[in-house]
Amino acid sequence: MSLAAMSLAVALVVILGLCASPTAAVAADKGSAGGDFLAPSRSVLLPEPATLRWDEQPAPGGEARGVLTVPLDPSDADSPSLELEVRMKLSRIQPAPLGPLLMP
Repeated sequence: MSLAAMSLAVALVVILGLCASPTAAVAADKGSAGGDFLAPSRSVLLPEPATLRWDEQPAPGGEARGVLTVPLDPSDADSPSLELEVRMKLSRIQPAPLGPLLMP
């Protein structure tokens, strides 16, 4: 697999990870250490700023453009990062009922 293809694969995994259901993150935090701590969940509408930055705040049903930061070589912790321009069409219903859908 070429380095460019591997970086693209990592970018897709990051995007899909950002689209994970917020209720799953809350459920995982609820039982940890016996507490009721609810960490803020991340999603495409509220991404981790170091990983994904939107040019404008995305809105349900709209189109969003931004920059996704991924490591050039995900197996090397000291690898430089790439900044990839991304564009996304959001479902009118958030969170999307079928989860994230990747389309060519």
